[in-house]
Amino acid sequence: MNIESNYSGISIVIPSFNQGRFIEDTITSILDQNYPRLELIVIDGGSTDNTVEIIKKYSSSISYWVSEKDSGQSEAINKGLAKCTGEVFNWINSDDMLAPGSLKNIGDAFANNNIDVYAGYCDYFEENISNIVLPNERMGLKPSVEDSIIFNKINQPGTFYRTAVIRQLGNISTDLHYAMDLELWLKYLLFYGKDKVFLSDQKTAFFRLHGNSKTISESEKFAHDREIIDLRMAVACKAPQFLVEKMLKRNSIIPGKNQWPLIETGVNKGYILAHIFKNYPAFFYEDYEYKNARKSFNFVFLHHLNLFNKKAIILFLKLFFIPTFIFNKLRKWNR
Repeated sequence: MNIESNYSGISIVIPSFNQGRFIEDTITSILDQNYPRLELIVIDGGSTDNTVEIIKKYSSSISYWVSEKDSGQSEAINKGLAKCTGEVFNWINSDDMLAPGSLKNIGDAFANNNIDVYAGYCDYFEENISNIVLPNERMGLKPSVEDSIIFNKINQPGTFYRTAVIRQLGNISTDLHYAMDLELWLKYLLFYGKDKVFLSDQKTAFFRLHGNSKTISESEKFAHDREIIDLRMAVACKAPQFLVEKMLKRNSIIPGKNQWPLIETGVNKGYILAHIFKNYPAFFYEDYEYKNARKSFNFVFLHHLNLFNKKAIILFLKLFFIPTFIFNKLRKWNR
């Protein structure tokens, strides 16, 4: 009997660009586990430092590698994913590392359980692995799918997916460069729910914090990606058109080509949309669009009454008990 048949095949993609300082740590943290059914793929974006030299050093243990220009991390992940043959997939950035023994834990979990997602603990560190600044971070789940989506907690390095599921979800969106892992997680929850997510108490990965990491140096761009994700989710959940149009106008964003299919599962779409658009009655009000302010207030009120605080109640009284012509006079007088 072939002992490898007891293990799930795991494919790992390392997207890389000019991380020669760190990529050897990443590669060895994966190879040193001696996992019998490992497929390691490195997609480098044409690095000009010593990255390629390091990749060549380990090329005999790497299933596939290439160094050529690309449009960024998301395209690199998709290029690697196209080469993957393992049942399980994740990408590990070229400045992060896997924890010792993690691949065996992951392989065992997929081989012995009917799961789509394995989420293990990840430690955040600075400078070196002994300087842990944030331990035991893990992808989060709430009691309901809807709250897991709304109050999401993301931790990509410690989260491995069944490869077929990622392909069914359309792979990684190449027009997102900062929050593509969040989009993948939210799409998974919306289309598959949370019953096949396995939360492990095992240490799985280490996330490196340093000045050049995108998480630190370009944090404001994550917010822009999140706006695009919210828009796509709103459209997929069949949000009213007047709210979608306001979202587009207010945030100056475009949906992009990677639209999600319409959500037809049993998830409470109205509850999710109420959270996305909870501030829109005030936005419409500020822009003198009183009719749409009332419509949006009714929409949020209908789907999630608990979202309203004291300010929202005052706005409600203004919108529904003061005639529009009085609004306009008061506001002109107030200028």
